Amino acid sequence: MIERERKYIFTNYFLFLNLKRKAIKKIKIIQFYNDKNERYRLNLNEDIWIYNQKKYISDEKRFEKENIINNDKINDLKLSNSKCVAKYRYILNEDPEIVLDEIKNIDNILNYKKNLKYILEIEEKNIYIKDLDDYLKNYLMDDYNYLKDVTNLKEFSNINFASNFDIDYINLIKKFKEE
Repeated sequence: MIERERKYIFTNYFLFLNLKRKAIKKIKIIQFYNDKNERYRLNLNEDIWIYNQKKYISDEKRFEKENIINNDKINDLKLSNSKCVAKYRYILNEDPEIVLDEIKNIDNILNYKKNLKYILEIEEKNIYIKDLDDYLKNYLMDDYNYLKDVTNLKEFSNINFASNFDIDYINLIKKFKEE
């Protein structure tokens, strides 16, 4: 499936807090990336694992394939040898999807390659949006001015700032569940 997405960082922490209060849903997510650029995402709210593989067509467009993985197959994946991102995802809008990601460092175990705490993403879902950036400007109005578009900067992609970790992935997940 071809997806379009834009990514932003906040230049104003208070905007993040304000938007966070407007969220219609909060999801706790932990993602693991292997050396084949495959992602394994656990939605802790629903205890669902999703396998994902992406191929970029352009900065904004990518081909994405996702499948739900049966929980009994997870142990075969050797996730302890992977990189990880843990985050709270706040859903502001469902279509197009507008989300805030709050990057978490579980018990100071994760040492991200980038000192990044908050990201906003807009992703086209079922409704065609001619210009995602314009849509976001209209959605946020003046608050849009406190965002910086980082769609073209690969260092802001989760896989590129993900952290190695020194404990078993099951214990890492357990610690994040308890947080």
